[in-house]
Amino acid sequence: MQVSSYADAPPNLIAGAPGVDFLNTVEWRGDPSRTAERLTSYGELVIWCVRADLLSEAESRQLTAEAARHPQSAARAVRTAIDLREAAVELLQSPLSDSAAVVQLNRCLTGASFEYRIERTGGGRLRSLATPTGNLLSLPLYRIAQEIVTVLTSDPPRKIRSCTNKRCGWFFVDTSRNNARRWCQMTTCGNQAKARAHYARRRPSAT
Repeated sequence: MQVSSYADAPPNLIAGAPGVDFLNTVEWRGDPSRTAERLTSYGELVIWCVRADLLSEAESRQLTAEAARHPQSAARAVRTAIDLREAAVELLQSPLSDSAAVVQLNRCLTGASFEYRIERTGGGRLRSLATPTGNLLSLPLYRIAQEIVTVLTSDPPRKIRSCTNKRCGWFFVDTSRNNARRWCQMTTCGNQAKARAHYARRRPSAT
């Protein structure tokens, strides 16, 4: 399945937390015939981070220039980002298993020197941002990893669910009053399910 660039079709940030939205950088995870990777280049990774408010426009320009100077390092950063994403997905899908997912997450966090700062987001909340003091191209990885770790280790645990449409495979934080959210979006998977159910109800009477 061919997908557009995030520059032309901005990421659909529906999860309620950047660390969970990052897990949705794959289209139709549960349908092999339609599955499509969105992180196809370092540029796409940077665009996603800007849209998710994890990088500033100034940082984006700096990273884009750095990636052009060091394309192999940039490509490695993208592969690490994908490994980080898949490790987090594995943890969510198999929460009781003693898998290599935790090892993969820790590998991304270990051995790096950070500078932390606190800033206020566009929504008015305070957050801490980690900036590696070494490889500049790793900056998106550490910002994403920080968000993933925050949501996975929150106390009490946040209710991270996957869309009821198994072909979709997107994740979201369920903040509904009765913990009843079932779909990534009602406008897509939700409406499709309602249409199928309506058709199924009408079909016997029509025949």
